[in-house]
Amino acid sequence: MQMGGKCCFPSYLQFMRKKDMRIQLNSGVVIGGKYQITTVSGENPVGITYTGTAMQTGQKVIIREFMPQDCCERTKEDSAIHGTDRYEQEKQKYSANAQILLENAGLQTVAQVYELLEENGTVYTIMEYVEGISLETYLTQNKNRFPVERMQVLLKPVFEDLIRLQDMGFIHGNISPDNLIFSNAGNLKLIGFGYVQGNVSPKSSAYAPIELFQTQSQVSASADVYALCASIYRCITGIVPQDANQRMSQDMLQKPSVYGVAISTSSENALMMGMKIQPNERFQLMKAFQRAFGQVQEKVQSLPPQTPAKNTGMAQPKAAAEQKKGGNGATIALIIVGCVLAIGIGVAIFVIMHQLSGEEPDVDNTETTTEVSTESTTEAADEESEYDQMLSEGRYDEVINQIVTLSNTTVLSDEMKAELEPVLQQAIEAQYADFTNRVDSSKNSNDYDAVFSQISEEEALYNQLQSNSLASAYVDVQKIADKREEMKQNHADYLLNDAISAAAANLDEKGFNDAAAQLQDYADEGIITEEELQRGRESAYSTYVIGKITAFNNAGTDAETILQYINTNLANTGNNSQVLEFWDYYNALLGGNVMDTTIRHQSGSGYILEYSNSVNLTRSDIDYLSQYEVKLAIYEIFARHGKIFSDSALNEYFQAFSWYQPSSNFDDSVLNEYEKNNLDLLISYQRSMGYR
Repeated sequence: MQMGGKCCFPSYLQFMRKKDMRIQLNSGVVIGGKYQITTVSGENPVGITYTGTAMQTGQKVIIREFMPQDCCERTKEDSAIHGTDRYEQEKQKYSANAQILLENAGLQTVAQVYELLEENGTVYTIMEYVEGISLETYLTQNKNRFPVERMQVLLKPVFEDLIRLQDMGFIHGNISPDNLIFSNAGNLKLIGFGYVQGNVSPKSSAYAPIELFQTQSQVSASADVYALCASIYRCITGIVPQDANQRMSQDMLQKPSVYGVAISTSSENALMMGMKIQPNERFQLMKAFQRAFGQVQEKVQSLPPQTPAKNTGMAQPKAAAEQKKGGNGATIALIIVGCVLAIGIGVAIFVIMHQLSGEEPDVDNTETTTEVSTESTTEAADEESEYDQMLSEGRYDEVINQIVTLSNTTVLSDEMKAELEPVLQQAIEAQYADFTNRVDSSKNSNDYDAVFSQISEEEALYNQLQSNSLASAYVDVQKIADKREEMKQNHADYLLNDAISAAAANLDEKGFNDAAAQLQDYADEGIITEEELQRGRESAYSTYVIGKITAFNNAGTDAETILQYINTNLANTGNNSQVLEFWDYYNALLGGNVMDTTIRHQSGSGYILEYSNSVNLTRSDIDYLSQYEVKLAIYEIFARHGKIFSDSALNEYFQAFSWYQPSSNFDDSVLNEYEKNNLDLLISYQRSMGYR
């Protein structure tokens, strides 16, 4: 019973609450005026799942109510869900993924979304009801495991659908053997999309990547790669994998081959790479994992061609008439035909039994071999034409994958190898050229996450190709390693010259710290020098600190707080001249900087410390200076390079000397090592004397 879009059942009928469960809608409640809830079928951190019925057609459907744990609630008196700010964010994310499924109704292996409804302050996803048995239930009940090749065949269409969805930004977030259903139609069907970071269901914990256990980490398509790999691991080993949270403290995950699983080295390496704990170490996209894990076509043995039997239902009356008409001759003919048929049936049964047992019947197949050879030659010519077409369309990966799979699963003749090798070489070279173009394009848009993801995918491909007898001659893994080093250098240059400074200027503390941490890694690897790192970091930090000081000032922050901030961060700026001037300004506001301005120690050319640019000074070289002279000695270091000061009194002082050549192009980075060391000495001296 509906009225105005709200359920009109009495409150005691609308809701049901079981122990340790969220308040659920009761059976009979109607959603969107179209779908009636039948029963509750399950709960997970994302929400509550009901089975229901489309009221107009009677079709059985799944009704998923978005109701994440810990960030929303519903009372018995109110059908609406009331959530926090985080609830709204999670709802938008969930709805975006549901919308992608809604717009892709033709998928064969992902449960279809029929409708997306907003009601009761949340969203309801009306989905396909999939009848069948989950992989988890099958594995548990049968205490069995799947051969790797069988999983590759079963998952091929799943890969294709997930790749298509990932290209649209879809993240399933909950792939597990429990959500992979053997449907009654005979194929795998993926159900149960949706995730809430920091809240992983115990049933899914073994298959969830580390970023789903955390609330602040970014979740990308690599999360689904991890979950699918963990699900494959469960299916081929029969063992539930150690969950990512536990692996963070002690990683005990073993390779499948340790448990006696028959698996190629390349497929095993791909599977284990897909289950890397850190997201950036995994395949970033499903298509990259699929390519590395490999695709094996099912080998189906066909029966020798049989002569089709005639329609006995129509022939029998005619035979009886002829028998009557033909007398004994016809009877003898029927006996002979019957014997021939009996022998034929016996031979057929013999052949089938041997094929089921895996043995080859001992028959003369000279004629058959000739026919197959002729057909193979024709097929090879057709394939070569097909490969040419694929190459012309830029489908290099498909050509590589098909030829490599063929060579891994078939004994190729020398003639066939000779035909396939140049095609494979052309495909590998074209694919590498396409790869470098994609990497350069990502680099030009400063998308270095994409750059290194593309390089990792290419490394995985080349590692796979190295183990293939046909392809190994045409792959050079060192090229990929060199490309990675080249991109690291480009990335370091971008971080030093652009990214860290931009983050600092925008007061983006996280972006600044991330860039600084990455630069430190590059310095540790020797990509950049420690001097380059320090120079870039100090320059960016100066920009950041000056921006913060300006923001404090605009916000009306008191001078004492600002001065304390400067004291804390001055060293990180490399004693930046502008930050030093800010210190003097705010110190003066607090009544400091009152000092005797008499100058007693000065060289003939006007320097307080004439050799501060060419000698490392010591404490004894400055002990005799007054507080004011120490201040001038500090600013003198910058004045040597044309620094124009905010304090007009300083400008007037230095303009009295011929060596002072003011320049609007002054930059703190021009100071040499002597000047930097002496600047540190003078500021340390000020602190020790209580001047600063």
